[in-house]
Amino acid sequence: MQNLTRLVKLEPVKKANNSAQVSTADIGVTKIILGTIASTTLRVFAPTLSLFAVGAVIDFNFGYKPYGMFIGTALGIVIAAVLVYLQIRSISTDSRQQTVDSSKGGKK
Repeated sequence: MQNLTRLVKLEPVKKANNSAQVSTADIGVTKIILGTIASTTLRVFAPTLSLFAVGAVIDFNFGYKPYGMFIGTALGIVIAAVLVYLQIRSISTDSRQQTVDSSKGGKK
């Protein structure tokens, strides 16, 4: 429990000159990681579950049971895979661009 409390609190970081400052770099990295996780989760579940539901409605209304759900789920998985691939490619491109900018002396 004490370790969890230590993780949640913003404890001061001791510098070499003994001045206490809160590290905001760790907070920024945590926000980026949590945002990426939330975005990826949304990109995976939204198309899969929504197309599953559309397939279920089609099955119920037109009597195609269970093919509509299977096709909707399969399409949702394909769309989710494409969305996650595009997200990973975007992150890779951004980090590669930052590496090039920092090596040229530009902004990070």
